[in-house]
Amino acid sequence: MKKGKSNYNLTFNSDSTLVNNIVQSYLKESGFNMYEKKGEKYYRAGDAMLGYKGFNYSINGNNLIIEAWLDGALGDFPLAVFGLFICNSRT
Repeated sequence: MKKGKSNYNLTFNSDSTLVNNIVQSYLKESGFNMYEKKGEKYYRAGDAMLGYKGFNYSINGNNLIIEAWLDGALGDFPLAVFGLFICNSRT
């Protein structure tokens, strides 16, 4: 599943527990659930009709490392950085 993934390495100047909590909150609010495929664990949101968004992250020191991709009927595609954090409008 490595092909078609976008990789982001973000440096932060905060407590890593806070950063982890923020990422977990984003995943929960965006409808991501833990999924396993071919021994690889990652977060996934979407459906079989429109496709899935894949997301994986790790925190190493003061770096947040993110992998993101679209997984659809035509295969895996990188996910642009602006498409990663599209918020659901709740009014």
